[in-house]
Amino acid sequence: MKDANLDGQNFNSFMREAQIWSSVYGHVWIMLDKPQSSAGTRAEELDQEIRPYVTLITPENVYDWKYERMPSGRHELTYMKVRESINRIDGTTTETFFRIWYKDRIELVRYNGSDASTVEVIDNPIGKIPAVHLPSNRSIVRGMGVSDISDIAYMQQAIYQELSEIEQLIRISNHPTLVKTYDTDASAGAGAVINISDDMDAGLRPYQMQPSGANLDAIRASITDKIESINRMAHMGAVRGTEAITQSGVAMQTEFQMLNAKLSEKADILELAEEQLWQLWCTWQGHPLHEVEIDYPDSFDIRDYDSELDSYSRHEPAALSLSPCFERSTKRLLTLYSMTAFLLSHTRRLRQLQRQSVTLRKRRKSTSTTSTADWLRLTKCVRRSGLTRSLAATS
Repeated sequence: MKDANLDGQNFNSFMREAQIWSSVYGHVWIMLDKPQSSAGTRAEELDQEIRPYVTLITPENVYDWKYERMPSGRHELTYMKVRESINRIDGTTTETFFRIWYKDRIELVRYNGSDASTVEVIDNPIGKIPAVHLPSNRSIVRGMGVSDISDIAYMQQAIYQELSEIEQLIRISNHPTLVKTYDTDASAGAGAVINISDDMDAGLRPYQMQPSGANLDAIRASITDKIESINRMAHMGAVRGTEAITQSGVAMQTEFQMLNAKLSEKADILELAEEQLWQLWCTWQGHPLHEVEIDYPDSFDIRDYDSELDSYSRHEPAALSLSPCFERSTKRLLTLYSMTAFLLSHTRRLRQLQRQSVTLRKRRKSTSTTSTADWLRLTKCVRRSGLTRSLAATS
């Protein structure tokens, strides 16, 4: 977990990076490989630091892949061609190494631009291709994804072009052009002297031609509109707002809900990818535990429960005298908010203890006793809070 890719990067940081590049490209591949070793026991593998590791593969390095439907109806990856490296031999010649994965074998092929030769062929020890497809957004084509910035990139490109127009407009406006006849003697620079003949026509005298900078505000307004369009495409308008937002409360809540739904969808995709990775890890290690469950948050709501609870508490004394029904509803709402705030603050600890409880039976007695004591301590804390009794009394 602390060195997931044999490069000092922990697993959480690796998955965060994979999700970022998946949003850029539309999808990435994560390969979970294990080096060959002659070690006969697990202890010898640990001494030689032989263990499965993850590798991030971007789409431009995956040249081909194939899915086949199994008799059970599930699609399984049966072929994958990956470009591993490009080595430069001289100034004009390069050689490229490809690793071709099959379910029964792994081939390493060298290609020098004209001829291809097989370097080695080894058996596939696990009988499957240890690659996991991580899309940013699901596509109808298996093995492909939809990028989060595919539409945003065009708007960003237009902004760059308009910024270039602004730069040219400012440069031309600050450096006017001198218009003169061919025979007029003039030099460039500040304080330059222009010599004209005494009998020159007044209409032929030199003058400066300077474009108007009135279009500058129009270009800046166009850039502002494009930035707002980008925020709407990414559902980040209410989050990235740096100026006064004139949206109504319903509009802002709708935009937050759309962002929440988008993040929840990404969390589900990451859950599935991590579960597949851990199943491959169990296969590499020969571990019997293949039913691995990864839990990401299902909601990314940014409602401030503490502020709402404080607001209801401050208005409660004046509102309780209105009606008994309103009093019961207000007390129940306060209880629900209190329970929600309490559970959110202890969710991480609860999930940690739940994961520990799965492995308690396989650990030594001292660890089990400590984890059980933590669980009992948290349970007593929940009981002492009186939230369950308050909820039952107001329901």
